[in-house]
Amino acid sequence: MEGRFIHKVPGGKLLKVAVDYDSGRIVSVRINGDFFAHPEAGVDRLEAALSGKRIDEIESVVRDFSGVVFYGISLKDIVFAIREAVK
Repeated sequence: MEGRFIHKVPGGKLLKVAVDYDSGRIVSVRINGDFFAHPEAGVDRLEAALSGKRIDEIESVVRDFSGVVFYGISLKDIVFAIREAVK
């Protein structure tokens, strides 16, 4: 299945997620929008870290993710958007 969600972060930027999932697991996820991340490759690393994980593991994977600074969104925003995409 595929889920998509677009989230306008209050006082922040636009966050878009597209999630392919099956049997309660994330097959792949794409995170983009008009926010910034440093280093930019960190978004790709987060997407890779989420792939193969159970949907109920999203928060712990994102919470434990480090080495990337997001500008205009937070990690909580990413968790929210992914959860909304898989409803």
